[in-house]
Amino acid sequence: GFWVDIGPINTMAMFDDSIGTQTEDTDTLAVTVAVTGRIDTLALLNMDAAAVNVTVMDGATEEYNEDFSLTDTSAITDWYAYFFEEITRKTDLLVTDLPNVLDPDLTVTITGTGTVLCGHFVAGVSRDLGGTQYGASVGITDYSRKTQDEFGNWSITERGFSKRGSFKVFIEGNAVDYTHRLLSSYRAAPVMVIGADEYAASYIFGLLKDWSIDIAYVSHSIMNIEMEGLT
Repeated sequence: GFWVDIGPINTMAMFDDSIGTQTEDTDTLAVTVAVTGRIDTLALLNMDAAAVNVTVMDGATEEYNEDFSLTDTSAITDWYAYFFEEITRKTDLLVTDLPNVLDPDLTVTITGTGTVLCGHFVAGVSRDLGGTQYGASVGITDYSRKTQDEFGNWSITERGFSKRGSFKVFIEGNAVDYTHRLLSSYRAAPVMVIGADEYAASYIFGLLKDWSIDIAYVSHSIMNIEMEGLT
């Protein structure tokens, strides 16, 4: 009766089921995971850093070693922006080409200047369910509290937020039963969904809020997925 759960310790914050709790270190944050089985995909979410190195070791043999810059150039649309816009950083990183090695050691080194933060570390074997179609939508749900008094003044209490997404996916006609079983197995567990590799906003770790498969054509079917991210 004297204990209150206020969150994970610093070293484990990036491994819990919350995106908002961050592991932090000064200049360099390094972690090595002894994987049981195999993995091919890694996602690092809610980071504040400048670069990431990912290394995969098979015993004493180095199978993979790649550096990733977190500099975001998407806002650089002309020469003026190139010279005068502030440098911004990507907060999420997706790596999908890890080697197929049994029981590897996965080392992730996140570097920056000053405090380096990482909100979530998730690695596993990915499943390609189909092609996401244009018309997908992404956004957030904000849990901040906003109240207005009788004089029209606003009081804002900042709280966490979660991503949300809605995706329409074309799947092969003969994959309907497999896809149905797979998604059903994740009905009460957090899962990582990648709506589209090129849009980090579609990297959502959370719950499958709703999904359905429309058996529309002989050769393929249409699946609708609603994702609700964790805070």
